[in-house]
Formats: sequence, structure tokens, C-alpha cells
Amino acid sequence: MSTYVITQVVTYKPANRKAEDAANFALQLKHRIITGKTPVTDLLRAIEDHCRLLDHKHRHIRNLKVVLERASVNNEMSMITIYNNYTVGAPQPKAAVIYVAVVAGTINMDKLESGTIDFGQEEGGEA
Repeated sequence: MSTYVITQVVTYKPANRKAEDAANFALQLKHRIITGKTPVTDLLRAIEDHCRLLDHKHRHIRNLKVVLERASVNNEMSMITIYNNYTVGAPQPKAAVIYVAVVAGTINMDKLESGTIDFGQEEGGEA
């Protein structure tokens, strides 16, 4: 089971209410620990699900787009970017960027002040 931490969340001046709601959601994830078999992918899906809810709530505004940039040799952290008013071939206004880093070592969960997002298998579920 892998463990990651959301180290930083950068938000941008909101272009509309949907972008503001997406940025506020992203800020709630800051300093959270995520665990599970595929925590970054599961986190990405959870963010996409929330953005779909915002798309449904604010139908008159273009849909949000969520993009994952996995960690590479030069970049030690993965980045999840929420784009606002995504248009192919145009500058991409961002609502938020979420930085996710792998945790090396162990975490004392008793002293953990912020929350944990556990994407591990639920009891009774199938693998």
C-alpha cells in the first residue's frame, strides 16, 4: 500500500463561480495523507467526480477539466490541475493545481492533525 501527501495547493483568481468552488474544494485537500493501492489515481477520480458535480450545478459555464501529470525524474511530485473553461488551442485558465508527493518512511497516525483519505479496499468488497 502506497502513502502520499498533498503538499501544496495553488489556486488562481476565479473566472467564475464554478472555478471558485473548484478552488475551494482543492484547498480542503491541502496537507491530507492519501493511502491505498493506487492512491493518486483514486484521488484523481474523486476530484473528477466532484468537478462533474460542479459541472452539473453550473451548467451554463463550460466544463472543468482535470489533468494528472505524474512525477518524473526532474519533478518529484505529481500534479493534478483543474482547468476552467478548457478550450482546445487556447490559453488554459487554471482553477487550482494540487501537488502530491510520495511519503518516504512512516507516519505516526496518532499525531496526525489533518485528515487522512484512505482509498483502501472496504471490508466485504471484492479485490
